[in-house]
Amino acid sequence: MSLDDTALDRLPEDVAVRLRAGLGLEAGPLRITSQEDRLLSRNREICRQRLLDRVTAALAPPPPTRRPSRPGRAARAKRLATKRRTGTIKQLRKPPSATD
Repeated sequence: MSLDDTALDRLPEDVAVRLRAGLGLEAGPLRITSQEDRLLSRNREICRQRLLDRVTAALAPPPPTRRPSRPGRAARAKRLATKRRTGTIKQLRKPPSATD
């Protein structure tokens, strides 16, 4: 089964643009093959289903943009406690001062 730009001529322009981009028709025609079954009719049905899945995915709206979240109070406290613990360990590595 093959699909090229001419198959999208009768569609509205915005839908055709989304399908061209989603199916990668700018690079060339889309070709779907199947040899899963011995029956030609079953292989054609598998190809139709694959094409339907690809078209559905191409026309799906893009996911909403991610809004970055801020760290919670517990996460901030944990980070600061870890920093304090690391600082203490580094302080203990120093030789004792010669102020005696």
